[in-house]
Amino acid sequence: MAPIFKFHIWDDPNNSKWDDDNEDGDEEDEEDEEDEETQESPLSKVYYGSTPFFNAIHSITGRATRVFKVWEPESDTFVLLKDSWRVNSTSIKPEGKVYARLHAKSVRNIPTCLEAGDVNPTSSFHRTLTQLHDDSLRSHIHYRLTLKEICVGNITDFNDTKELIKILRDALIGVCFSLFYHIF
Repeated sequence: MAPIFKFHIWDDPNNSKWDDDNEDGDEEDEEDEEDEETQESPLSKVYYGSTPFFNAIHSITGRATRVFKVWEPESDTFVLLKDSWRVNSTSIKPEGKVYARLHAKSVRNIPTCLEAGDVNPTSSFHRTLTQLHDDSLRSHIHYRLTLKEICVGNITDFNDTKELIKILRDALIGVCFSLFYHIF
């Protein structure tokens, strides 16, 4: 039997809107957490999940992304949880903010982001230290988001060519609207 994991999502309240006035991404959370692993705050939501259905944690490139189907006990629903390390840069918006802006512009064919935020924002344990060296690499921050829609299929698993074309068409519509509104 696979182990059950408990996940905390610290929802960044700024994900609910796109803050055009603050392009530097200076939002800070003033909440103090006493115990980073178990402390729950009003900004924290708990989910339970098991083995990831996508796991790139051992990839030498990328952001060590893992994707889980998780259960949210308050509403008794299943959602998708994406666990990764985002680049700590003011020029690269967190994924939750991108989803918020896409939805604000009514872009079609994109998933619904429920919560998104840095893992325990007040803790230094969820940030890399590589940037402290002279020949520094990019700093990363542990980041999680949940999406309402769950698709555990593979793009190569389609019934016929018509279904594949519909999938590609829907993806292109989302990308074209995103480019039209200068979201990326």
